[in-house]
Amino acid sequence: MPEPYPEFMPSLISLCAAKGWLRLGIAYYDEEPIAAQLWIVNQGRAAIYKLAYDEKFAHLSPGTILTAHLMQHAIDVDKVHEVDYLTGDDAYKKDWMSHRRERLGLVAYNLRSFWGLIGISKHIAGKIRKKILKSLK
Repeated sequence: MPEPYPEFMPSLISLCAAKGWLRLGIAYYDEEPIAAQLWIVNQGRAAIYKLAYDEKFAHLSPGTILTAHLMQHAIDVDKVHEVDYLTGDDAYKKDWMSHRRERLGLVAYNLRSFWGLIGISKHIAGKIRKKILKSLK
């Protein structure tokens, strides 16, 4: 699936690299990149921001191997005291983490205003779109 904002990731990578926060891991097989992970490390915390791997190499578990190397680097070299997968409740995350935190949000709209009606309409349309896309997978 293409990135919704194609200029975002290159900008984030550049910023994090300039600040010394970037940890970019790439796994190769026969000189072909098969997995990549972008971690952001700052103030003793590592945030695992983006993970990707080529499905045709899934049998080699490149994501797991790459996570193990980056985890070791973050703990042994960067001396982080926390590693955070950020959002999502994917099953593989339980293999690496001892704790999980739930993040809850509250969205409110003033239904008596034009912009409130626009906001709630966009919110509902987004939820419907997400359900449709999930059912198509």
